[in-house]
Amino acid sequence: MKPIAAILLLASTSIAATVTCYNDHRHRMADGHRVHLGAVAGPRWVKLGTRVLIGGRRYTVCDRTARRLNGRWDIWMPLSRRACMKIGKRNLSVRVIKRPTRR
Repeated sequence: MKPIAAILLLASTSIAATVTCYNDHRHRMADGHRVHLGAVAGPRWVKLGTRVLIGGRRYTVCDRTARRLNGRWDIWMPLSRRACMKIGKRNLSVRVIKRPTRR
């Protein structure tokens, strides 16, 4: 993702981003919890716990995408690998709706 897109996203402005789905049931997410509906793996520059709207649906950033994916958002879905592959990559609107509170 280009730096300007990161600035726009942090300012709560909607941006277009590449979104995929994943179905890993074996591992815990970066926040330590098991995978669940409403979880999304976000780019590394977005804090865990941030709530976002992706394509009009609410998600919480609970995991990280790989560095090589460069800004992609990856939504966890209880689907088979084949079904996730069929969904493929989509360009959807992403907007931050709530940042995590500091602890």
